[in-house]
Amino acid sequence: MCARNRRKIDVVMQTLSRFARDEGGATSLEYGLIAGFVSVAILSAVVSMGDSSGSIFSSLSTDLDAAAAATKN
Repeated sequence: MCARNRRKIDVVMQTLSRFARDEGGATSLEYGLIAGFVSVAILSAVVSMGDSSGSIFSSLSTDLDAAAAATKN
């Protein structure tokens, strides 16, 4: 193998070695996963509350309409 090819292989190996030791990417990946899990938790909470909040607002609207009708009489 000629010295030129050997040097290219050494550079590639050094780059791969540096990449394997670098933990910066892993940290950002972990933050991304945490953000994804938090988003799913918020979305599921909003969806589960959506049904109950709809009935609460419907009941509130009915009570307000009844109160408004009572004050007109």
